[in-house]
Amino acid sequence: MESSGDKSNYQPPLPEDNHGATKLWGVQYREVTPQEIEMFGNELRHKHVKMTCEFIEVSDTWVRILLGNNHRFVGIMVYDSDNNCFQYVFANKNMHGRALLQKKNGDILRLIGKIKRVKGEYMFMIGEIHE
Repeated sequence: MESSGDKSNYQPPLPEDNHGATKLWGVQYREVTPQEIEMFGNELRHKHVKMTCEFIEVSDTWVRILLGNNHRFVGIMVYDSDNNCFQYVFANKNMHGRALLQKKNGDILRLIGKIKRVKGEYMFMIGEIHE
């Protein structure tokens, strides 16, 4: 029987319940949208969340504006499933920076992380990236 390609990068799908929540390692992750983060960010602060989105580009503009000269983070811009742009998505540069630079405009990402508030803006802080 022949192998059907390289499976070294295979990641199993995340288990989902019927409410759009994912349970991973005993933690419940709630699906969020950019509008929900902007409108109800205070309720989502420090909660475990996930977002399925389309990658646009790596951009450190909002990292510099919101975090100053904090070189530990990289910013990305994404579209959600309703084609709404969201620019307040940040990731640890050492963990995810090089992988994000390899992404192409239009790549679909499943982000897992937490909502944080900095200078009055709510942001999605990436913990994990799945394709």
